Amino acid sequence: MKKFDGFFFLLRTKYTFFIKIKKINKTMLRTDIINFMIEKNDYKSYLEIGVRNYYDNCDKIKCVLKHAVDPSPQNKCDFIMTSDEFFSTLNENTKYDIIFIDGLHLSYQVDKDIVNSLLHLSENGTIILHDCLPSREEHQHEKPTIGEWTGDVWKSILKIKIERPDLEIKIVDTDWGCGILKRGSQEVYQTDINPYNWIWYKDNFRNVLPILTTDEFIEEYK
Repeated sequence: MKKFDGFFFLLRTKYTFFIKIKKINKTMLRTDIINFMIEKNDYKSYLEIGVRNYYDNCDKIKCVLKHAVDPSPQNKCDFIMTSDEFFSTLNENTKYDIIFIDGLHLSYQVDKDIVNSLLHLSENGTIILHDCLPSREEHQHEKPTIGEWTGDVWKSILKIKIERPDLEIKIVDTDWGCGILKRGSQEVYQTDINPYNWIWYKDNFRNVLPILTTDEFIEEYK
């Protein structure tokens, strides 16, 4: 009976893992993506830029060390200051394994947050960016609108695809677009026209940006 018990235990374990993956995949949001990357890479340190409500996301992140930054948090926050101020206080040797950028959703600030995050990212670290895929023009206006607002984070994503062959950017098509940024290499997009406008974006983004389904994300990074 011990052999059979072992067999059924293994079967249950594989079945439970399969169901877990299917459940995550079906409802995968930014929190799930971050925790997935933490588990798969055994990350120990996490930084969240733009925490706002700590209990929406940061509280659910499963990491040994967690730091939250926001100039106007609704509740719990480790560093009540702007991301620029926070990074200016960091020792150059301070590194995080995974950094989530979800602060001011305007490309000029996202660009700075990306540059600063790369300076404080561990060698095999990952940056996650939220709100990369607006579905309507009004969602990406510079001024927040009633309802959903992504800002123009997509411009920062496109800039990486055009200017940074030393990085690898991919976007998971869920939860308004979750960018996965790592050091590595990529084929940059070359164009003679100005692509940083909504008309170009809506017509071309799916052909230019490396967009993954949640299934493809799991397969890519498992």
